[in-house]
Amino acid sequence: MLPTISKTTLLQAALAAVIAMPACMVVAMPQSRPVAPTGSNPGGPLLTGVVTAEHQASLTARMPARITAVLVTENQPVHKGQLLVQLDDSDMRSQLLSARAAVRAAKSQEAKAAAGKDGLLLKADADILTATGTLTEARHKQAQAETGVLAAVAENSADLKAAESGAYKAKQVLDRAEATVKDLETLNKVGGVSRNDLEGARLQLKISRSDYSAALDGVKRVKAGPNGIPFKIAIARSDFDAAIRGVKLAEDGLASARKGRDSIARVADQDVNSAHATTLQALAGVEGALSAVNSMRVLCPINGVAASVLARMGETAQPGMPLVNVVDIANLRIEALALTRQIAGIHRGMRLKATLDSLPGRIIDVAVADIASVAEPDQRSIKVRFKILTPVALRAGISARIYLPTGGSAQP
Repeated sequence: MLPTISKTTLLQAALAAVIAMPACMVVAMPQSRPVAPTGSNPGGPLLTGVVTAEHQASLTARMPARITAVLVTENQPVHKGQLLVQLDDSDMRSQLLSARAAVRAAKSQEAKAAAGKDGLLLKADADILTATGTLTEARHKQAQAETGVLAAVAENSADLKAAESGAYKAKQVLDRAEATVKDLETLNKVGGVSRNDLEGARLQLKISRSDYSAALDGVKRVKAGPNGIPFKIAIARSDFDAAIRGVKLAEDGLASARKGRDSIARVADQDVNSAHATTLQALAGVEGALSAVNSMRVLCPINGVAASVLARMGETAQPGMPLVNVVDIANLRIEALALTRQIAGIHRGMRLKATLDSLPGRIIDVAVADIASVAEPDQRSIKVRFKILTPVALRAGISARIYLPTGGSAQP
């Protein structure tokens, strides 16, 4: 006979069964071979546990919504990503269409802002190019005016030399005319010269004096003009000063054009950034609306079996209300509670014998897969997980008994 099961052990098994998911369908697996005759007893202390799935999921709705389609039945195999339940998403799809329209409008506005920026900057660049050309021309005129001043100075120097030379020659002519008149007047006193010769000499003296005076005036005109500056040089310097003022105006115009471009660029960037922010906000709206639409699709998160289907078409799903429970039956295990005094005789990898209620009389091999590091709330038991080594047909939720080695810790 099998060892007697204490009330405490039965209570522990009951608690473990409450934690487990609902039973799933039977999976066709290779038939286990009996390792001991039917009805045989492996002996030793035992642990009572339950077959559980390593991966399981209880699927619920994220928000209240009417169920429009249930696409799975109980015990039906399901795969990851499969649509199991469809909730009413008409409102969400309407919001999605509006959000996408907002994105199109925002992108259009952003494109207009970018095009406007390009146009304004193109004009600003053209203004800078024009101002640069004006400055180049003004500097060229300044260089020409400076050359004109140098030429005027040189020309004035040449004119002065010529005027002074003319004055010198006129002075020589005047000196000869004065000497001739003086000589003729001396001769005239003694009657040694005709009256016509004397009058002719006097007329020539008068002309020579006039020429000399004109020559001196010419020298004065060359030497001094308005404000004591020679006339030609004064004109050239006036042109040079005007050219300098033209360069200054052109430089100010170029600086203004560049400053204007920077101001235009800042304002245009603000418009573009504002439009881009609006686009990002609209895209976020699309993402939110799309997420809401997707939330109306209850998808299977794992491969397994639909252990229970609680969703009914036409009903209203509520958050926290299970719609479908999915169990991964490919990796079933046994969970049991061992008393703290029994843990000393159990270690990871340890191979043990077990029996299942669904397979009366069959003994299967299991191995300790994991031992909890924290005790259960009752402070007397610790959860132990066992890997099933013998291929058998299993259901989640089936009771199991694991037999500890003979001579292990005593039963409670």
